[in-house]
Amino acid sequence: MNDNPNIDVVSSNKPIIAIDIDEVLAHFIPKLADFHNENYGTSLTVEHFNCYEFHKVWGGSLEETSSKVMSFFDSPYISTVSGSYDALKLLKQDFSLHIVTSRQHIVEDLTRQWIYKNYPDIFDEIHFGNHYTKNGISRSKSDICKDINALLLVDDSLIYAKNCASSGIPVILFGHYPWNRPNDIDKLMFTHSNGKCLIHEVNTWDQVVGKVYQLINQNIINIDNSVTSESTDTFNSNQKSHNHIRIAAIQMCSTNNKEINFQSIERLISRAVAEGGAQFICLPECSIFMGEKSSDILEIAEDINPTIPDSYIYKFCKLANKYNVYISVGGFPERRSDVIDKVSNSHIIIDDKGEIIYPIYRKIHLFDNPLTGLQESKTTEPGDELVCINTSFGRLGLSICYDLRFPELYKKLCAPVTNNTDKIGGAEIVLVPSAFTVPTGSVHWELLLRTRAVENQVYIVAAAQSGKHNEKRVSYGHTMIIDPWGNILDEITHEGEGICYGTFHREYFNKIRDNMPVWSHRRHDLY
Repeated sequence: MNDNPNIDVVSSNKPIIAIDIDEVLAHFIPKLADFHNENYGTSLTVEHFNCYEFHKVWGGSLEETSSKVMSFFDSPYISTVSGSYDALKLLKQDFSLHIVTSRQHIVEDLTRQWIYKNYPDIFDEIHFGNHYTKNGISRSKSDICKDINALLLVDDSLIYAKNCASSGIPVILFGHYPWNRPNDIDKLMFTHSNGKCLIHEVNTWDQVVGKVYQLINQNIINIDNSVTSESTDTFNSNQKSHNHIRIAAIQMCSTNNKEINFQSIERLISRAVAEGGAQFICLPECSIFMGEKSSDILEIAEDINPTIPDSYIYKFCKLANKYNVYISVGGFPERRSDVIDKVSNSHIIIDDKGEIIYPIYRKIHLFDNPLTGLQESKTTEPGDELVCINTSFGRLGLSICYDLRFPELYKKLCAPVTNNTDKIGGAEIVLVPSAFTVPTGSVHWELLLRTRAVENQVYIVAAAQSGKHNEKRVSYGHTMIIDPWGNILDEITHEGEGICYGTFHREYFNKIRDNMPVWSHRRHDLY
């Protein structure tokens, strides 16, 4: 029996992003120039193409040009734009992706074949404008975008960008091409009458992803209503949505130099905000310090007091405020006043105003492991309290690394509660900042994370240390974000620094639990 309840946030319910093909998904003009040069003895370069009316570029009639372009479409010249597929996979998490192209109906079959081959399972619809032809009806891109209620258009054409902007549709203007370089007059159209910029220039697909989430944060587009609205104020840079939050999990290779580690943290946070539109940053365990010997941590531990200038807790709070993000500081070495020669391995949540959200979680399961020779209890005092925290965007359950092996903890954190005033339970997102060793991580890391996500029906954010910290310590890495159905939304597969992204959706979270109601089926009378 298939128990898949078909509970994805289906594409028809996701907000729509419209995406052009040529010079956005496909290298069209450079390859067309090569094709024309080889077959017609010309010496065309991209610089010759200052418009898409090709008969004005190489001469001849519109009919002759149409015949040439048809031959080109049937050739193997066209290739994909770098970074497009990976970026689209990220956007696919949150959006329904539609192609809106000016291509003619006559090349529809060839276009669909190319898209299905190069972008499998990415696009939900393909819409043809049928431009530059006398055969059939043509439709403007702005009309198509309005008909499908697109949030925005990603296009390389300045003409189409201005046309859409004049209709109130935001545009991400892709690439730096001869035909899309705006002059001063063009730039006047970049700002709508309501004061919001509607045309945004980018050069790479990484920048496209970041710009999409920036436009959401700036309230230029609204992910809840799937429309651009002057009055909408439900998701902006000053208020995190109650329905979704953009999460970045950061992977590091920390050392015993706290200042260098902190500089790396700020650089990665800045990148996560700029490139990924992140609003909640999750750091790995030991992000601020990874010592060469266990006793090193006793010398650098700090009180968790954000009022002490130049302390790293103070700096983390300033960082959260500066970038207007929540930060999970997992595995911070907290000085203990009640225990001699011991610290707490503490997990701290800082809000986007730079304020610590209490209580602080102190790791309860310490990694004393004969397999690796590590003995955390030599320098660390175990905590004695479970912690769930309410935020403006959802309820967090806190854990650290080795805690992952104890399912009872996660059941407590994630069990449904009648209201969020309950101290424990009701977590929608569980954080697992970690520094897994290679021998254990290579076998159990992904298995345990996905199991905790599925059995508790929660989002799991697992920011990890990765690579060689010193002669004695190497971490497994593989930072990932997992949804309540066990899908890996994003993962870092390379060693060393990196960022992966995912978006928490309350609607999706609720559908998982409504359609697979395991919590109400538990036999508390038996176990």
